Amino acid sequence: MRLLDTTALCSTKWSPPCDAVLVQKGADKEARDGDGMTPLHWAAQEGHLPVVQYLCEQGADKAATDEDDWAVLYGEATLDHLVAVQYLREQGADIEATTEEGYSTPLLMAAHIDNSPVMQYLCSQGADKKVTDIAAMAYDYSMIGHNIIIIMLK
Repeated sequence: MRLLDTTALCSTKWSPPCDAVLVQKGADKEARDGDGMTPLHWAAQEGHLPVVQYLCEQGADKAATDEDDWAVLYGEATLDHLVAVQYLREQGADIEATTEEGYSTPLLMAAHIDNSPVMQYLCSQGADKKVTDIAAMAYDYSMIGHNIIIIMLK
């Protein structure tokens, strides 16, 4: 597991009690690593729901983007952690978030990597099935042999 080099917050093996102590002692819950990722990015990317919940309860920025302009939820859709995606959405994460350059949305990334459960959830939440990025639209991504996704997007 890759750890933040700017704070001890994410070096505690993703333990909510340890993270709680660190935050209470002044650890920066918005610290950034060399790629601009925050502790919330890392916890969500690794699927550590208790830490995601704790950081959100402590006011972590759910709209934070890394140096590539990827939002926390955008990263989640790529890594198949449906429960974390659901929680972040319940907390107000934008399901139509894109990068500055117009690359992708969580739905497009989920289609690109054949992540049907996340796609179904995002569609149920009203994600735009017709959205396109500079490369393609979700249906185009699904054409790479992902028949169940093609049916879902029609």
